[in-house]
Amino acid sequence: MNQGDICGENSMAEGPNVRQSVDVRSATAEDLLGIQRIAVLTWRSTYAGLIPDTDIETFWTDAYDHERLRLMLDWLGSGLIVAIEDGEVIGYAMTGRNRDRVAELFAIYVLPEWQGGGATTLAARVGPRL
Repeated sequence: MNQGDICGENSMAEGPNVRQSVDVRSATAEDLLGIQRIAVLTWRSTYAGLIPDTDIETFWTDAYDHERLRLMLDWLGSGLIVAIEDGEVIGYAMTGRNRDRVAELFAIYVLPEWQGGGATTLAARVGPRL
């Protein structure tokens, strides 16, 4: 899988102003490339200038490779949740039980151009699942 596949520049619409509706559901294996793409873009956007670019690239390459994502999907099951708009993954959340068996939102990531809209929808719909 090459970086162009992960971060396709033209694969998103023009951001939140053109969204029709956001669907939130449990992730499937078909969503893993979209989850990986979101991880790459959000880490680059959020941590640029704070963490060296090489460290960001090393992190997402290791933490979000396809095999690790498949293991994450197996481990979290329905706790790996995606937000879908117009057939494309625009955000994801990882939920489950922590060591104390308490429901926890481990992570939530939304494409930068959807933050403030997609994040609210995803977080609101994840809450009841915990």
